[in-house]
Amino acid sequence: MNWSLRLDQWKPDYLHLKQAISFSVQAGELWRIQGENAVGKTSLLKAIVKEASSKNLRVFFLTQFKDELFQFPLELREILKIYDLSKTHPLLQGLDLQRQWRRASGGERSRILLAIAFQQDVDLLILDEPEQALDESSREIFRQCLEAWRENRNRALIYVSHLSKNFLSDENQLLLERAS
Repeated sequence: MNWSLRLDQWKPDYLHLKQAISFSVQAGELWRIQGENAVGKTSLLKAIVKEASSKNLRVFFLTQFKDELFQFPLELREILKIYDLSKTHPLLQGLDLQRQWRRASGGERSRILLAIAFQQDVDLLILDEPEQALDESSREIFRQCLEAWRENRNRALIYVSHLSKNFLSDENQLLLERAS
C-alpha cells in the first residue's frame, strides 16, 4: 500500500521556530529529525502521529521517556514474554533477563523497547531519540535492525537524533531551528 502524509506550514506559536515546517513522508522513506533541545522535535512527532491517525495509518511511537513505561516490578524476561519477543533478537543479546526493569540501565531498557518497536506491524514507526542510551556496539545493532525493518517498503520510519552520524545513507533529514 503506497501512502503519504503531509504537514503544511506547521509552526505552533509556543515554539518560536525560525520558519514554518512543511513536512511530507511517504511509504518507504526514512527521516531523521535534528535540532537543539526544546526546539519542538517531540511536538512535531506528536503532530505527525495526529495527522497519520487521521489518515488511518497504523503508527507506533516510542517516546524518549522510557523510564515511565514500566513502573511495576517486572523482570526483563517477563517483558519479553508479554511482547512475545525472542531472546535471540539481536538487540537482546547479552542482557541479564533476571534483572528488574527498574534496575536495568538506560541502554538495557532502550534495547528492549527498540526490539518491541521493530516487531510492530505498522505503516509508520516513530522513534524519539532511540539511540540516546546505547553504546557504540548497540548503535550498530540498532542500525542493522533498522535496515532489516525497512525491507518492507510499504512502511516508513521517522526518528529524532542528536548524533551527527547518519544511520543509513538514504535517510532524509529535517533540521528544526529556533528563531534568534
